[in-house]
Amino acid sequence: MENIKPIEQLLSHIYKINEHYEEISKISGENFNIFNILKLTSDEVSHTKFIAMLINPEGEHCMNNLFLDLFLKTINIDESKMYDFSNAEVKTEYSFGNGQIDILIKTNKKKIIIENKIYAKDQDEQLKRYHDYDENAILLYLTLNGHEPSENSTGGNTLIKNKDYFCISYKDHILFWLESCIKETIKYPFLRETINQYILLIKQLTNQTRSKQMKNELIDLITKSDENFKAYSFLIDLKREDIYENILKNKVVPELKRIAQNYQLIFNICNDKKNILMYDYGFSFNKQEWNEISIEFYFNNNLSNLVYFIWNRSKGENSFKDALKNAKKMEKYNHWNRDVFINFYSNNDVTNEIENKIKELIQEIEKQIV
Repeated sequence: MENIKPIEQLLSHIYKINEHYEEISKISGENFNIFNILKLTSDEVSHTKFIAMLINPEGEHCMNNLFLDLFLKTINIDESKMYDFSNAEVKTEYSFGNGQIDILIKTNKKKIIIENKIYAKDQDEQLKRYHDYDENAILLYLTLNGHEPSENSTGGNTLIKNKDYFCISYKDHILFWLESCIKETIKYPFLRETINQYILLIKQLTNQTRSKQMKNELIDLITKSDENFKAYSFLIDLKREDIYENILKNKVVPELKRIAQNYQLIFNICNDKKNILMYDYGFSFNKQEWNEISIEFYFNNNLSNLVYFIWNRSKGENSFKDALKNAKKMEKYNHWNRDVFINFYSNNDVTNEIENKIKELIQEIEKQIV
């Protein structure tokens, strides 16, 4: 018990640091990002199209070849300085006989080929095929942190780095280029803010957001004293799964039982993957007069992918297929976070929404059994 006070003090300090950074995020607007809202965070095609639009002298930005010039200055490859790219064509998803190029910057005399990788793996001899398509092209391998392509992609290392291809990164090159572009958009607020939003997304993908700054501040706090470090060491011995289980058992289930009681429903829980969707955790609501019809909710043990549906066990395999087809996700909680725990703890938001879904589904079931 002697460790409880230092632990409480440490948690209190952590809470204050987190609250500080949350307030900064609200003021700066970091929490609102159109790319995240549209679920384009790691979609390579969307990144490719956005970067290509900025590079393209004919792009909707109406800045002519300014952004392309800044891009060429950023990659700083001597060979690119020997050619005029002011009237370049820019194409995305460009197909040739032996593959498809993410971004192709093309003039009569020179090509620049960009292979864009966020999380996708290299394909067989991918860079080698691009090099074979045009040996004189400047071949750029773009990744989050600038790592080298696999030996498989370069055809068993037949291509030489900084000669046959060049590695560039979102973390350094793309961010620097975008920040250079921002300086040229003072008079164009919509364009400037769109690029700013994209910069925030890149920082998020490359761990350069304020959350990274917050982590560094937390590390400084934890290592500030031996007492803090011992308190932290005690905390990390707690397993995340145990915390989830405690919340589910002591916070969530009692609230779900209350909802069931309000609607004269029978409440059951399932946490052994024996449910029809093979999820880690679930709960159901039914009535004696419904026979084998029930309202089912399931999610993974990391509290993600919350789904709900009506299932009629008496229909057997057909009902199973219908449940799989008609299972609806509560999109807001598809990837749950700390805030959802707080909402569960305070018996609002999440449980209120679950209660609303139960009301709707009860009406659907009553129509079926009339």
